[in-house]
Amino acid sequence: MADLGAAFDFAMELEGGGVVHTVPGDPGGTTKWGISQRANPDLDIANLTREQAMEVYDRRYWSPRRLGELRYQSVADEIFEFTINADPAHQNGGVAVRTAQEAANDILEVAGIPDRLVEDGIIGFNTLSVLNTLGGMGALHIVAWRDRFNLLQLRYYRSLRRDLVNRFLLGWTRRVI
Repeated sequence: MADLGAAFDFAMELEGGGVVHTVPGDPGGTTKWGISQRANPDLDIANLTREQAMEVYDRRYWSPRRLGELRYQSVADEIFEFTINADPAHQNGGVAVRTAQEAANDILEVAGIPDRLVEDGIIGFNTLSVLNTLGGMGALHIVAWRDRFNLLQLRYYRSLRRDLVNRFLLGWTRRVI
């Protein structure tokens, strides 16, 4: 099963780790360990330790989305990283999980499998089953899912307010590719 520590390390390569970031125009405000002050007003972001960040991620991001129940670390890594960047901390599901469901549906369609996931942004039994079955369909299905997921991420980023897109799209694109 997927491991939060491995997903955390994957995401921190993109998030800048334990460095405090305050970027003018960033709607998240001050961030550290990828945790934003805006989404987590109850936290002292500037003094957040790695251990505290891991606890926040487990309680607010990882466990509510059931990412530890995913069989493939690479699938959990991708959803987790996008969740950090795109979803409010206290929301169960959201755009990252809906994107994972849409990508899975696209792979099911190409594979000729008639079943479809409800794209509701919640990882329930059906979503877990499909995401955990991708590798059993062949290694290329995991790669194809990840590629489709990443393309859908770019579509999401491009749909945001123009001022955000103009300012952050290059960085967001680097995260995805």
